[in-house]
Amino acid sequence: MTDKKFTDEEIAEALECCSKCDCKHCPCYAEDINGCKEIPTDEILDLIKRQRAENESLQEAIGRKEDIMRKMCDQKRAYYDELVSAKAEIERLESLCEKIGIANDAKFERICVLQEDLETAKSESVKEFAELEFLEAEMAKIFRKEGFPQSFVDDMLGPVDANVKEEKSDEQL
Repeated sequence: MTDKKFTDEEIAEALECCSKCDCKHCPCYAEDINGCKEIPTDEILDLIKRQRAENESLQEAIGRKEDIMRKMCDQKRAYYDELVSAKAEIERLESLCEKIGIANDAKFERICVLQEDLETAKSESVKEFAELEFLEAEMAKIFRKEGFPQSFVDDMLGPVDANVKEEKSDEQL
């Protein structure tokens, strides 16, 4: 046994070498005994516990991100639905006014209010979309900083991008 404290990388490398019976490349290899010295099990256990805690923390962060994204998508859909309803109501009122040939101030005012509501809903939808993109970018930075491969980042943020694209195409209709 040794008094040396092993780094996480050395522990992982040593365990990998042991699994392949490749003692010569093991960080625990000692020429004087022509074999590996033991890695203290408490160091291995400590590494496993730290990595498990880090994984749990990341899973919680991913869950929170997914909840936020889901809520923002729901809000965006609700704003879009409001836009569609307001636009339909404006068109209905304009058509009604044209049919009866009346353009009195009260009806005109109602149309103006609905148009303002439509513009407000549009601007709120744009704001929510910008916040959603900002959160996606921040999560991607965190994942990359933590060393996750790009494919993992793409997999995690891909479904949200697909939802946004679907909503964009719905808005264009």
